[in-house]
Amino acid sequence: MKLWKKNIWKNTILIVFGIIILLPFFWMFTTSVSDPLKIFSEKLRFFPEEWRWESYREAVSKVPFFLFMWNSFKIAFLVSLGQIITSFFAGYAFARLKFPMRNLIFYIVLGTLMIPGQVTLIPLYSIMAKFNLINTHWSLIIPGLASPFGIFLMRQYFLVFPTELEDAAKIDGCNVPKFLIHVALPSSKSILATLGVLAFIGSWGNFIGPLVFLTDLDKATVPLGLYRFMGSYSTSWPELMAATAISIIPLIVMYIIAQRYIIEAYSFAGVRK
Repeated sequence: MKLWKKNIWKNTILIVFGIIILLPFFWMFTTSVSDPLKIFSEKLRFFPEEWRWESYREAVSKVPFFLFMWNSFKIAFLVSLGQIITSFFAGYAFARLKFPMRNLIFYIVLGTLMIPGQVTLIPLYSIMAKFNLINTHWSLIIPGLASPFGIFLMRQYFLVFPTELEDAAKIDGCNVPKFLIHVALPSSKSILATLGVLAFIGSWGNFIGPLVFLTDLDKATVPLGLYRFMGSYSTSWPELMAATAISIIPLIVMYIIAQRYIIEAYSFAGVRK
């Protein structure tokens, strides 16, 4: 109680912002179990008069939604794994290795963050068409294997990585590959887990890419599956919200599993300069 009274304003602000953040999820859940005819009624209701769980059954029976989730999981997992590998090695190279035009190349890579994805969509489509990768998941996986943000994040991490550890490893006979695998990799698991979660969430919620590159229903991802619940003249909101609630379960589970590493990464960022 003494700690609560001491930080009462801080705790109050955190509670208020927490409620604001949770409000859309609360609305999503209550809509998914509400009567479609009473969702937009003039009378404000925080809870439905009658709880209709049929929306969840209809959401997964109208379309092969679990197939969409598997497609999204496969793509997001490979993209996350690719970004972790490429960002780890590229970040070390830009931070510790000396080669010609190192800074210039890094600034060019960093400058690609300012280019909107819509600008590169047409050239990327042309490249994928030449390699006959249109309407395949590889058209979404290959472009996402490298991330300028991930390279920047790992470079900043290796810039403050203790040089004493690398020097001690060299004295013990470790070359660069052995140092990266046996010393740097275990030490950077928190920042890599954070990068993996961010990459997974970004790939999971990607809508423009699957909409452009995929045409077959059996190759569709979760965002395309949610889009199928929206008709030209009407939208089944309970089913759409039910499918949305199901689609965020893997993200919640992943965050719960990686929560400790994410907190360690932010703690590391707050201590190091």
